[in-house]
Amino acid sequence: MKRILLPVTMLVFCCLLFPLCLQAQGKKYDNPQWKTIEMLEFKHDKTARANEIIQNYFMKASDKAGSRKPALVLQAATGEWSMIVVWDMKEGLDELNWETNPDDVKWMNAMTEIAGGADKAKAILDEWSSLVVHSTSYLCRQF
Repeated sequence: MKRILLPVTMLVFCCLLFPLCLQAQGKKYDNPQWKTIEMLEFKHDKTARANEIIQNYFMKASDKAGSRKPALVLQAATGEWSMIVVWDMKEGLDELNWETNPDDVKWMNAMTEIAGGADKAKAILDEWSSLVVHSTSYLCRQF
């Protein structure tokens, strides 16, 4: 009896969906607004230093380079994440086609200048990495 139950269930399911599939057509999203969401957990008591690096280096480099800034930065009060950052993808999914984005190059050049040289910029980026326990990111579409 069990051997026949699965095939019969699948047959019924397919028969119910088949008419819907005949009526459906492909449809693209109308002006989708793509976002990247980064979630970061900082080491215990290191959130203040992370904020200093963001304000004194990352945001200033974005201003100097004319590159994008986060659309929203949230400091979590509960849960495993210390910070949630939402980025607008002004070029949509096309931004994912860059191996090296020219805006990232401009930003790194500005960061190097603000830090006082390539070695100092690398040291700040290394310090930033040392503050992060783990992170993850999500590609999202706003509706």
